[in-house]
Amino acid sequence: MSDPDAVTGAGALRDLTVVDLSTLFAGPMAAMHLGDMGARVIKVEHPRRPDPSRGHGPSKDGQNLWWKTLGRNKRTVAIDLHTQLGGVQAQIRIQIDQAGIIAQCVDIHVYELIQLGI
Repeated sequence: MSDPDAVTGAGALRDLTVVDLSTLFAGPMAAMHLGDMGARVIKVEHPRRPDPSRGHGPSKDGQNLWWKTLGRNKRTVAIDLHTQLGGVQAQIRIQIDQAGIIAQCVDIHVYELIQLGI
């Protein structure tokens, strides 16, 4: 992570929590910028199909450069939103209830399935 202050919550947006359910570039980049300004960003990825940006573009020293950029200042959790696991639902629901911003590009049926009510 490039800026430890952003991860620890220093900065103008230190009181803001962002749940990043988005993939590829636009949503993750918006969440990245919010993290750069101090927001606490929680990136939710599928455990078997992580964000496709992890495999896009060039790599250096075994690190994909797009992901290194888009994933900075984020805490990543791997959760399969397509399964109905009560504990996982509760954890995500708590994070979403506390979030000031939700970045998403997930099919609306996923939200219905896990009853997030977004």
